[in-house]
Amino acid sequence: MAFKEILGNENIKETLINSVGEGRLSHSYIFSGPSGVGKKLFAIEFAKLANCESSPGNRPENCTCSSCIKIEKMVHPDVSLFEYEGEKTIKIENIRSDFEEKIYLSPFEGKYKIFILDDAERMNINAQNAFLKTLEEPPPESIIILLTRSLNFILPTIKSRCQILNFGRVENKLVRELLNEKGQFDTSNIETAVKLSGGSIGKALNLDIEQLEFRENVIRKLNTVRADRPSTIFALYDMLELDSKNKNPEHMQYVFEIISDWVRDLILIKIDSDKDALSNTNMYTELSEYASGKSLAGLLSKPDHLDSAWYGINTLNANKKLAFEDLMIKLSA
Repeated sequence: MAFKEILGNENIKETLINSVGEGRLSHSYIFSGPSGVGKKLFAIEFAKLANCESSPGNRPENCTCSSCIKIEKMVHPDVSLFEYEGEKTIKIENIRSDFEEKIYLSPFEGKYKIFILDDAERMNINAQNAFLKTLEEPPPESIIILLTRSLNFILPTIKSRCQILNFGRVENKLVRELLNEKGQFDTSNIETAVKLSGGSIGKALNLDIEQLEFRENVIRKLNTVRADRPSTIFALYDMLELDSKNKNPEHMQYVFEIISDWVRDLILIKIDSDKDALSNTNMYTELSEYASGKSLAGLLSKPDHLDSAWYGINTLNANKKLAFEDLMIKLSA
């Protein structure tokens, strides 16, 4: 992988390349933006650029120096990526053992020790306060890169000590070109896939025909749910397999994304927005029929219900089935 192979956010590429070339590196960065837009790839390429043995700041696109090869394989002793998969929060113990105890060590091979923390918004308040102490007196040969989907969950005192680079979503044109190269979608569903990616290359690469079919089936089922007919709610819950896929939080997130897009499309139809603005353009007729029986005020209240249910399930460990049934009652009312 090389910078030019990462789609989108050209201004950030230029900023990082110039900073290395001119020797103006910050000791701490925050890469902020939606998931799947390349923040982690950018961080790894930046690490290569800073430690390249061939030509730092002007690294050949296919550099084969020892440093670049090791960083590509994530086995370089001076470049660390911390992801803490499977943990809801990043705790103070993680920060102390992985950052405080290592950051003041001199580089073993490279010019800089680089620490990349993914999903930095998952740091709890104690972890962030501990991290702040590291940022207050950073050693001269270290670079910290925080990757986050939301700056809102990062302490202002941390943000003030970092150079913040805001990543945008990748243009639909580039996503469309990528999916065309992938060759998995025909003309009837490629535009749907582009919209569902939401400008996220990660999502675009993970989409497949089965996901699109599952999505359409879920939306058709949502259109049949009635608050006064509990059997329709139970049937939807069983279809979603939320219990059998309990250990896969990504499945739950995907289901909520489908429901969220469904609600958004209904609102857009109700206010007579352009058909092309819909996420599920191919289901316009079915969605229009459903929306015709709903009030705009009622539809506008539904995103709040969705957010509350997601927060309860994902953060407060609410009973999944009861929370989902309650949500369906509110959404179908």
